[in-house]
Amino acid sequence: MKCTLHIGTEKTGSTTLQGWLYQNRENLRKQGVALSDVMGRENNRKLAAYFQGYMDDFHIINGIETKADNEEFFRGFEEEVLEEINVNSREGAENFIITSEHFHSRVTAKDRIFLLRDFLKSAFQEVHVICYFRSQVDLNRSLYSTAIRVGHSVRYSDFSDISRLSPHYYDYNFIMGKWCEAFGESNVTPVLYGRENFLCEDIRKDFLRRAAPNFNLDVLDYSSSNENEKLSLLQLNLGRVVNESCSTGSAHRISEVASEVKNFIFSAQEAKWGELENSRAQNLYEIYHSSNVEFAKKFLGMNGNPFPVPQKGFDLSPQAGDLLEAFSTLFGRFVSNFCDNRTLSSSDRIRIMNIICSKEVRRALSEEDFQFLFRKASSSSGGGEDISSLFHGKN
Repeated sequence: MKCTLHIGTEKTGSTTLQGWLYQNRENLRKQGVALSDVMGRENNRKLAAYFQGYMDDFHIINGIETKADNEEFFRGFEEEVLEEINVNSREGAENFIITSEHFHSRVTAKDRIFLLRDFLKSAFQEVHVICYFRSQVDLNRSLYSTAIRVGHSVRYSDFSDISRLSPHYYDYNFIMGKWCEAFGESNVTPVLYGRENFLCEDIRKDFLRRAAPNFNLDVLDYSSSNENEKLSLLQLNLGRVVNESCSTGSAHRISEVASEVKNFIFSAQEAKWGELENSRAQNLYEIYHSSNVEFAKKFLGMNGNPFPVPQKGFDLSPQAGDLLEAFSTLFGRFVSNFCDNRTLSSSDRIRIMNIICSKEVRRALSEEDFQFLFRKASSSSGGGEDISSLFHGKN
C-alpha cells in the first residue's frame, strides 16, 4: 500500500483540506483511499507530535508534563498505527493519506524526519510527500491572524521581527532539502499555493489528483466551507486588545465572554476595515530571495523567485493610525470591564449587549450610546484620564 504524506506547510489551506477529506471519507474508501483515526482526526497531529522530539501545546492540551507522562501517553501508539494500516490494507485500501501541517512546523530536526521515514517505510511499500508553499510575507501575515484568533496579544511589529523568524519555518530551500534527503527527491512534490497553481483551481482537487491520479473527483462533496476568512486591520487590532485586556492569567487564554466578543468582531462586516501592513515585508522578501530562487530552480524547475515582490499595503495616515489606536485601547478597556461582573450591573450588561453584541443591530453607534460606553470603559480606570487623553488633540 502507498502512503501519501501531506506535511503542510502551515497557512496553506490544510484545515480546509483535512475537513473535506474526512467529510468525504466513505467515498474515498470506496475508491481505495484510507484515512486515520489513531493518528488524530481531522489533523493527524498525534503522529507529528510522536516524532517531533519535544513538548509543545499538543502536550499541554493532553496533560503531558513530564517525560514519563509522554511515554505513558504514547505507550503502544506505534502498534496501534501499524494495526490500523494493516486493517485498511486487508479491506482493499491502496492509498493511505496522512495529513498534518505540524510535520512542517514541528518535525524540523533532520534526525526526527529520518525516524519518521523509517517508520513509514516499515509500514508502506511507497511513501509520497506533498507540500504546499506560499510567499513568506503572506505566511507571516496569516500566522499573525491565527495568533490573534487563539489569544495572543503581541503587536504585529514585534511578531514580524525578522530576527525571530526560524529557517526551519520560512526557508523553503532548507526545508525541502531535509525532506528530500530523507524520502528522496523523486518522492517529494512541492506545490506553489494559490488557485492559479492548483489543478482545477481548487486545493482539494489538486491534492487528491496528486495523491491518487485515477480517482473520480466528481463523486465527492465540495460543500464544506473554506478556511478562515482574512481578518482586516481593524479586526486584528480589536482582537489583540481583547486578548490583552481579558487574559485569565493562563497562557493566551481569555474569558468565555471575551471569546464571544471576538467571534462577533471577526464575523462583523462592519469591522472589515483596512489591511495589515508589514513595514518589514520588503526586508523579509529580500532575506529569502536567493534561497527562494534556488528552491525554484532545484525543486520547481523555474527560474527566478517564484513569489511576487510585496506590494505596499493599506495606506494608513498618521491621524487614522492615532484614531485606530485610541479606539482599540478604549474598546479593550471596555471589554475588560465588561468581562468583570463587579463593575457592571445587570442592566448595564444588557444594554451593552444590545449595543455591540447583537448581530441584528446594524445601525450606527449613537452619541448617547458612545457616551454610555465611554463612561463604563472609564469607570474603573482611575477616572478615565488615560483614555480620554488619547482623543485630545487628534484631528
